[in-house]
Amino acid sequence: MIGRAARAVTAALAASTLALGACTVDGAPRRAADVAATTADASGDTTFRIHAGTTPKVVVTVIEDLACPACALFESRFGSTLDAYAADPDVAVDYLVISFLDRMSADDYSSRAANASHCVWNNPDDQARQQSIWRGFQHAAFRVQPDEGGAGLPDDRLVRLADQAGATKAASCITGRQLATQVKRTTSTVTDDSRFAGTPTVRIDDADYTLSSPEALRAAIDEAKRR
Repeated sequence: MIGRAARAVTAALAASTLALGACTVDGAPRRAADVAATTADASGDTTFRIHAGTTPKVVVTVIEDLACPACALFESRFGSTLDAYAADPDVAVDYLVISFLDRMSADDYSSRAANASHCVWNNPDDQARQQSIWRGFQHAAFRVQPDEGGAGLPDDRLVRLADQAGATKAASCITGRQLATQVKRTTSTVTDDSRFAGTPTVRIDDADYTLSSPEALRAAIDEAKRR
C-alpha cells in the first residue's frame, strides 16, 4: 500500500517545480532536552562521508531524519544528483542522520530507523563498499517510509532492508539498538546548533543552501569547486 508520504513524492515528481518543506515538531525543531535518554554505549562514525578523495575542495552537508516525509521527497528529487559526486575527488557529501521526530510515530520510529542507519554504516560486510551499501539502505528506507502518526517499520523489516543493501552483519546492532547513544549524541549536536530549523538541511561548505532544483544544486556545487 502506498502511504501518504509516498503519494506526496509521486505528486511532487509529476509537478514541474518542487516546493520542498521541512520536518519540524510542533512547528519547531526538537532540542536536546526533548531527546529521550538512552543507555547503549557502542559508538562509531557519526558523520557518514561519501567521497572518492581525501582532500575535497567542497563539502556538502546533508541532515536527514528517516521519519521525515520532506527528506524522502528530497532524496527522490536530489539524491541522484548528490550520488553523482561519489566518484568526484573534489567533492565530499557528509550525511548526518538524526532522530527528532519520535513524536510523529507510535513506536519511536525516528530513533529506531536512525539507529539502523548508523548500524549499516558501521557494520558493512565489505568495507570497500561501505558508502554504496549505506546509500542503498537510505534509498530503500525512504522508499518504504511509513505514514506519520502510525507505527513505523518493525526492526525485522529494517534488518531485511540492511541485508538487501549488503549489510548482513548489522542485525544484532539494529535489534539491540546498539548505536542509540551515538544517534542521541549526533541529534543533540545538530539540534543544539542555532541554525538548525528542520530536515532536510543542506549546506555547501557550511553555508545553508536553499533547495530549488537538482540542476541548481549541481551548479552551486560546481561553482564552489571553482572558487
